Amino acid sequence: MSKKRVIDIFPPQKKEIPVVFQDFQEKKEEKPEPVKEIKIIEKKESSKAWLPITVFLLLILIGAFCYFNLSKAVITVWPKTEDLNVKTSLMIDKAVNEPNFITKVIPGELFIKEKVVTDSFSSTGKVGKEQKAEGTIKVYNEHSTSPQALVINTRFVSTGGKVFRTKSKITIPGFTYDEKKKMVPGTVDVKVIADQAGPEYNIESSTFSVPGFAGSEKYTKFYGKSSQPMTGGLSQKVAQVTKEDLDNAKNTLSKKAKEECESEFMQALNGEKAAAGFLSIEDTIQTEVIDTFSLATPGTQGDNFSYQVKVSSQTLIFKKADLENFIKEFILSQASEGKKVLEKSITIKITPETVNLSSGKIVLFLDASAKIYSDFNSSNFKEGLKGKTAMESKALLDNLPELSRSEVKLWPFWVREIPEDSGKIQINLNVD
Repeated sequence: MSKKRVIDIFPPQKKEIPVVFQDFQEKKEEKPEPVKEIKIIEKKESSKAWLPITVFLLLILIGAFCYFNLSKAVITVWPKTEDLNVKTSLMIDKAVNEPNFITKVIPGELFIKEKVVTDSFSSTGKVGKEQKAEGTIKVYNEHSTSPQALVINTRFVSTGGKVFRTKSKITIPGFTYDEKKKMVPGTVDVKVIADQAGPEYNIESSTFSVPGFAGSEKYTKFYGKSSQPMTGGLSQKVAQVTKEDLDNAKNTLSKKAKEECESEFMQALNGEKAAAGFLSIEDTIQTEVIDTFSLATPGTQGDNFSYQVKVSSQTLIFKKADLENFIKEFILSQASEGKKVLEKSITIKITPETVNLSSGKIVLFLDASAKIYSDFNSSNFKEGLKGKTAMESKALLDNLPELSRSEVKLWPFWVREIPEDSGKIQINLNVD
């Protein structure tokens, strides 16, 4: 009995150890979890509670900043305008250096451009042209050791019967003998010209006799030979320049040269001169022929001839700003006091009255018109509008006789009154 009880009963220590260990594990796991969960829940609830308040305060601060720093009034006014037309004269003078609006004179600058044009023209005249053939023959003297003189125009006849004459007096040396006692004829080269004009005298190389020695021993002892053909003989109709040809060339080329010069002149005026602020009046441009030249004269032979023309274009140019300032000042002088000119509305019709480029003066007639309006003092208006509502401001502006209409805008949208700070009031002036 005692053995059986000992075997079935566990020792007390073994029985308590697992129970204590289990309790410790359970307590260790349960304690941290609820603490952490409670802390997280408390933070979220705090954040959500303060968010609306923060946004509300931020909006108030932004609104206050915009109201005190960014608020502004934009006021646009349209003044009443009236048309004014004026007429006056203005002199352009190259002798003056500064504009004088009292005497109605502004400076001018003489602008000149020259051009030379050359062209070829056909000759229309016809003339019969006859020319004698010419050449050289070698004359031989086998008659004696004494020289033989021949007068100018001495005849030489070719084997074909064509007569040529010497162009000058000549002397033919006498013959000599060489070391073998053989005779060496005396010779001389002679320029000859055909007795008649015509291409039939353009003969090939030939032998010539002297008909003046016919019937004597000299006839066979004096003779000539040519080694080259005779040339230049002709008889035909050829073109020649007439006076009408020269006149036609002058007129045609002058017109062409003027057109080209004026074209280049206008390009320069509308290009480099306009870019530099200069104006010109087309009706004051003068183009003229200053020189003509041709080597041909009436009767000059040839199918064509050359002709040259030199032309010049010139005018007085002036500063665009001088004209605009003058007409602006003149319009104001004709308007009532306190008026201003809408510069973009100015139109000017210009007509030359007198043009004298040699003296460097042009008088222009000006017919000008522009819109004028009453001067607008924005500082005074700002002072009168401070603190007023948009409706009150518009009513005040619409009752002003010098304005045709107005527009008042306040920013931001919740602003109801014109700011007290003049720097926050913007006034725009629109002139139609």
